[in-house]
Amino acid sequence: MSEKIYLSGYTKRSNTGIHCVKLDCHEGISVDEIWSVAEENPTYICFSIDRKKMFSISSRDGGGVVYYKLDTDSDLEKYIEIDSVTGFGKAPCHIYFDDERSLLYSSNYHLGRLDIFKVENESIHLFKTFQYEMPISRCHMAILDPSNKFLIVVNLGMDEVYIYRVDEDFRLVGVNKCLNGMGPRHIVFSKDGSFAYLLGELDFHIDILSFDSANGEMLLIDRIKTVPDSFKGANSSSAIRLSNDGRFIYVSNRGYNSISVYAVLDDGGLEFVQSLMTRGRIPRDFNFNADGTLLIVGFQDDDYVDIYRVDRNSGKLVDNIEKSLDYSEIVCVVS
Repeated sequence: MSEKIYLSGYTKRSNTGIHCVKLDCHEGISVDEIWSVAEENPTYICFSIDRKKMFSISSRDGGGVVYYKLDTDSDLEKYIEIDSVTGFGKAPCHIYFDDERSLLYSSNYHLGRLDIFKVENESIHLFKTFQYEMPISRCHMAILDPSNKFLIVVNLGMDEVYIYRVDEDFRLVGVNKCLNGMGPRHIVFSKDGSFAYLLGELDFHIDILSFDSANGEMLLIDRIKTVPDSFKGANSSSAIRLSNDGRFIYVSNRGYNSISVYAVLDDGGLEFVQSLMTRGRIPRDFNFNADGTLLIVGFQDDDYVDIYRVDRNSGKLVDNIEKSLDYSEIVCVVS
């Protein structure tokens, strides 16, 4: 089986931008770079569902977003830049593409706001901005719920999650207030959309939330810690992912450099499975390959990317590294 994996991150040391690698799992694991795109600090990338559009964060020209399209005339099927919107003063930290409405949601941590861009065939332009209270606001993620009816905006600085009904006015229909100091960073939903798992960067907990897709109501059910009580050092949690089959939740911890694994129970609760210490420092982002048998982990402070085997029955990561890729400062992994 051969598939494409995309890696991007900071370009402060040796990284040059966005990389597309071919992951081949026919016999063992082999990895070859297909193409790369030079970009300045592309710390997050995302794609349209059909993969004909790619979007990247960039810190060039004051920071903003870049729109690429797939060059089907190239044998490599490489992406070429179509348009960009920059000059905001600070680059965003997360982007998410809404295929149905052709909107790009851009969360800007430093400016404390959410920018929404309209994507046309050959252009991208600013459509709407939600500016939250400064200097407290730290907007960290905005995604759609599985029903595609609600925009979920995670604000780390405000310790809040905003729920907007996605219509012409983007009406605010609810606010989930987190514990003070949680620092909510990223959120994922269960396969059926009835539960959400909100990761706290600052207190390294997961809030388990029920979610009503009829009205956008979000209610706290339980909280669990992502590092052992015995750990007393500095830590911040970074990424949270749902396994391809929806049976497990994975979390990366920075400081207590590890990937924590939890089984998703029938009632939406989480049961601890494993905490695997990573070889690299600051495991910022990770993702699964197409069939969920491999986990690709990027490290912000090391010059490689590691691949772990996943036991799909237990959810556990095999405690050995199948392959190490020579890429530095990788903070976004897309499969």
